[in-house]
Amino acid sequence: MSTQEIFNNRKNNPVTGIEIMIFDLDGTLIDSRKAIIDSVNHALRQLGLEEKSDENIIKYVGAGTHDLLKNISGLEEEDRIREAVNIFLEQWEKNMLVDSRLFPNVKEVLKHFRYKDMAISSNGGKEIISKTLKHFGLRKYFSRVISGDGDCLKPLACPLEKIIQLDMMRPHSIMIGDMLVDIKAGKNAGMKTCAVTYGMGDTQKLRQEDPDIMIDNLNELIEVIE
Repeated sequence: MSTQEIFNNRKNNPVTGIEIMIFDLDGTLIDSRKAIIDSVNHALRQLGLEEKSDENIIKYVGAGTHDLLKNISGLEEEDRIREAVNIFLEQWEKNMLVDSRLFPNVKEVLKHFRYKDMAISSNGGKEIISKTLKHFGLRKYFSRVISGDGDCLKPLACPLEKIIQLDMMRPHSIMIGDMLVDIKAGKNAGMKTCAVTYGMGDTQKLRQEDPDIMIDNLNELIEVIE
């Protein structure tokens, strides 16, 4: 079944009773693909390592900054990995201001759902998430922001459980993201899931994960969630 067919089915049978909407950040609300790729390759160059292709970098995105730099660099020494992370974050802050942008309809959708409880769950670091939300004027829309600092990372359920807190709210919550870790985290937390196809995730792999909703534009949320 195509993404459009799945979407058409959901339009006819929207997901109802949703009270908590949890959004991933990079690849879902923010188009940060170029900024991430350029920042990773900058870190690799600074460490005297070979640059990687866009595809090789993107396949490691989503698991958190530490694992991204560890996996893409092949480094094993923890001090060298931390050095790579620090170089990446310094460059990322510069690139984010220049090369990142909101995906279409983001603010319109957030305004539409302002009567719901909305939150962010990202595997990125707290400081850069805070700066990104402030830069794009998004912080005011979210009651809570859960970062990837520490060991509680998607696809584990724990970041989302920090938001929903009460078991009775699981069926009334939805995780919206572009990566497999987002959909798996939502399923692990016992909530509904929505995969977006315009981000950095592999659409075919997202479809195989069988999310409750798949959308090609964030604006479609207005028609499939009540």
